[in-house]
Amino acid sequence: MSNVGAQIPTDLTFTGEGAPPASLAGSGRVYFDSTANVFEVSRNNGPFGFQGFAATTLAQNQVVLGQTNGDLATVGSLGATGQCLSSNGSGGPPSWAGCGDVGNADQTNIATAISNTTVFAVPVGSAGRYVINVSLTITTFDTSLATVTPAIGWTNQGISRTVSGTAAAFSSTANSSFLSVPVYADASTNITYSTSLHLSPLTGTYSIHAWVVRQE
Repeated sequence: MSNVGAQIPTDLTFTGEGAPPASLAGSGRVYFDSTANVFEVSRNNGPFGFQGFAATTLAQNQVVLGQTNGDLATVGSLGATGQCLSSNGSGGPPSWAGCGDVGNADQTNIATAISNTTVFAVPVGSAGRYVINVSLTITTFDTSLATVTPAIGWTNQGISRTVSGTAAAFSSTANSSFLSVPVYADASTNITYSTSLHLSPLTGTYSIHAWVVRQE
């Protein structure tokens, strides 16, 4: 239909068919796909794609949920593994960002100090709020006076920053140390964990679990 201002019936029935040619530049075309049983839309000479009539406008990387069968379709590139679609407010297209646990590391039955170890590398363009978590427990006790202390590291405003937990003594397997620190980390930097020893354990060991949660 190309007549400007033309009246159309309140109900339209589309007969299923295969894909027609894409729309011309500056126009749109819609048809009902007889194989997928969904409406497909071509805009401005673009390829046909499932829209489901769930949104009136689409922007790069926007996800549309079909109203009938719940299928998801995307326009533009998908985010990386472990990322979620993040709102950028009214009038702006959403973007992909990390969500939930974006990095984790586990080491068990350790008897030596751990140097700075990356648990999550903050991607380009993904500066933001993260929570760094560490759980350290003594797994084998000994009679020495040795202790182990966990620490985390990140970069904010170009400055390397660290926070240390409390020392856990090897004298009991009931001893532990925990960290859960909200931070703002720069893009293209590493979030790390490490441990330090006061004296060396005789036979004692510990386990450490670190994970990073994206907050936006």
